[in-house]
Amino acid sequence: MNKDVKILVSEGDNECFTLITKSFHKAGIWNEIVRFADKGEMLNYLLEKDGDFVREENKKYLLLIDVHKPDLNGFSVLEKIKEDKELRKIPVIILTNYDNGEFVERCHSFGCNLFLVKPEEPEEFMESVKKIGLFLSVVRFPRINGVK
Repeated sequence: MNKDVKILVSEGDNECFTLITKSFHKAGIWNEIVRFADKGEMLNYLLEKDGDFVREENKKYLLLIDVHKPDLNGFSVLEKIKEDKELRKIPVIILTNYDNGEFVERCHSFGCNLFLVKPEEPEEFMESVKKIGLFLSVVRFPRINGVK
């Protein structure tokens, strides 16, 4: 397990975020989790635009982005992350309620590494989050440099 990977989660729904963290813990995932209310906050954090944050030197990240509908904000965030020479190395997992083949293709074309559909049942949702644990255990994560 990649315990040194910081998980950045874009999730505006409190219940869903609680379910994500509980599911991580049940799956044995105890990585540091930083929550953002929206994708814009996450992007500002990564691009160091909030004034208080300086990317940690040689840190490993995983992005878990809730794209609950095909909004331009979600795609523009993915695009900006993948345009940056350091940030493009970060694996991105899309977690969404929206299951549509064209949407899946679009997310992958914008650089997501894994696309998961949120099941409606909590037990099934936990199983999906366990898949993220598997992802964490088998993928080698690159280190992201600090200040640009």
